[in-house]
Amino acid sequence: IWVRKTSDSTKMRIYVGQLQRGLFLIRRRSAA
Repeated sequence: IWVRKTSDSTKMRIYVGQLQRGLFLIRRRSAA
């Protein structure tokens, strides 16, 4: 159970990181 929970949290962290990076790139593109 614990291992599964930690893996889920890491997946969420990676997902959030990718989301933020995508938004950052979109903002840069729209600004430029």
